[in-house]
Amino acid sequence: MWWHVFLRLSQACCVLLGLYLSKSLWYFYKCWRARQNYTKLKIPGPPTASTIIGHLSYFESGVGPWKLTELVNEYGPVVKLHVLDKVTVVLTDPDTMGRVLRKTGPGPYFPKAHDLYAPLEKATIPPTPNIVTSEDGPYWKAVRHATAPCFSASNLKKVLPLVVELSKRAADKAAAVTVAASAAGQAALFDVSDAAKRITSDVMGHLLLGEDLGGTRWGQSEYLKVFYPLLKSQAGVIGNPWYFWQCYWNKEVAFQWNCIKQHDNLILARIERFQESPPADYTIAAHLLSVKDPATGKPLTTTQLKAEIGVFMAAGFETTSHAITWCLVVLAAHQDMQQKLLEELTAEGLAPAGTVHLGDASAVHEQKIIPGSTGHAAVVQCSRGVTCGASGLEYCLQSASQYVLLGRLQLSLPSCYVSSGL
Repeated sequence: MWWHVFLRLSQACCVLLGLYLSKSLWYFYKCWRARQNYTKLKIPGPPTASTIIGHLSYFESGVGPWKLTELVNEYGPVVKLHVLDKVTVVLTDPDTMGRVLRKTGPGPYFPKAHDLYAPLEKATIPPTPNIVTSEDGPYWKAVRHATAPCFSASNLKKVLPLVVELSKRAADKAAAVTVAASAAGQAALFDVSDAAKRITSDVMGHLLLGEDLGGTRWGQSEYLKVFYPLLKSQAGVIGNPWYFWQCYWNKEVAFQWNCIKQHDNLILARIERFQESPPADYTIAAHLLSVKDPATGKPLTTTQLKAEIGVFMAAGFETTSHAITWCLVVLAAHQDMQQKLLEELTAEGLAPAGTVHLGDASAVHEQKIIPGSTGHAAVVQCSRGVTCGASGLEYCLQSASQYVLLGRLQLSLPSCYVSSGL
């Protein structure tokens, strides 16, 4: 009987191997086809590269932003790239980006590339669609319509006093660092990247949840302890659909997966609390509780609420903290502009007592500024036979261009220290 079992196992292995080979051949054909279409597309771009991976190295974490910046400088605001089985167009011209992102106006409108954003759903247990990963249909419209008032000028004004208070906390921390360093006879270095993350997380905590996450108190924050690894895991998932399979042998990925589970529990606890005692009217969470799922006509489920709260937190965090970090770095490098800004704040009564001056950042750029991943960019699906303008030129986005990458290139600063003084 054993040979019957062996025969069946052999047949099963042959079937699986055949399926794997056929799928691999089909994928290789799509990569080859993308390479052929790349050469036909009349858009500036680098020479053709590997048939299988194409120009994937241009998106490599750590060096990707520099490579993409060099491409834009060399080829202009519209650049084509061959990435795996897709032909990608990198678009950096603001006017053109505005045209393709708006449903109304001269157009053309390009919807989101759903399959690219879909991995972000894995931040919720179980994986659940959200406003970022959903197509521009009834559900997306319902969530957008409900939460849009949260970003009105009148609603944001309610959060402005908090932003001022959080900024003062960061200034006080920088002053404390300066005093401690002076007492020790050392140069005072303040991590402005960390401060920017803490300010952003606290603002989002209040605007999203009506809660102080404690980031700018520089103590242990249960939420931030798991949120930062979660963000890092999302970058990995976008680049590798099988990223979390590594948790069995990669300790860092295993830690990130554990943080996702903890984050899921933290959000769940807050949702249960909100259902008993609704949050303040100005919060995004309060508006999400009012959303009715068009598919069921009922309020969003707990899983849907987890997905929406999580994606709002992530979407509002990284780009904002990057922008704050770079503003502080530039101010540290340009003392005249820092002084001018201080005078304007003083005139408005917004400058805190014992104002901290950020010193020249050039001395620490080489050691402390580390290029990371490109920041948030919008990836949208491109329709066929469409033309759009970029800096006075017309480029035809033919059927070979399946996706268009939008957004200015950003550099992540995991740790950026500038000298500080009172």
